[in-house]
Amino acid sequence: VVDESSLYVVLSTPEYSSLKDTDDVTRQIENLLLNLDGVGSIYSEVGVLSMRESQIVVNLKSGDERSWTTKEKVPELLKQFATVPGAKIAIGTSAGGKIANSPIQIKLTGNDLSLLDTTSRNLIGMMSDVDGVGNPYSDYERGYPEIQVLMRPIQAADMGIDATSLGQIVKSFISGQSSGTLTT
Repeated sequence: VVDESSLYVVLSTPEYSSLKDTDDVTRQIENLLLNLDGVGSIYSEVGVLSMRESQIVVNLKSGDERSWTTKEKVPELLKQFATVPGAKIAIGTSAGGKIANSPIQIKLTGNDLSLLDTTSRNLIGMMSDVDGVGNPYSDYERGYPEIQVLMRPIQAADMGIDATSLGQIVKSFISGQSSGTLTT
């Protein structure tokens, strides 16, 4: 891909960031983009998928109205965006999709989340030292603690419990709500 008419910037802020934190980082990136010659307009969405994520569509002026191609500018932008604290940022083009345009993608799989995290951090460290690699990052995220309850429909039906009732029971149990006391 030599030149495109638009860029897609996808960013996420660290876990437990607020919508305001994400909006602040997005505005920093918007300001950097708006100062580029050759940018026609930008459109941003903050907090659509989660309060930690935003997307920016950058509509570029035609190739004759700017002094650079997207192939030249994307690596420069990645290096520039790397200076924005607390953000993971990827850039894609209309040809490659929002982030599918990354020339190097490595997928790690396994059951040991601690080992996966350590390995991804090591890979990022090694890749950071390679010329031409803009802003290596991992999309691994620790989230809030999670529990998964799988209902056995036949046994639940025998006990007169449906999915809604089970959900309410689990919610009450986890949140520590008391539905009453029994005294004998």
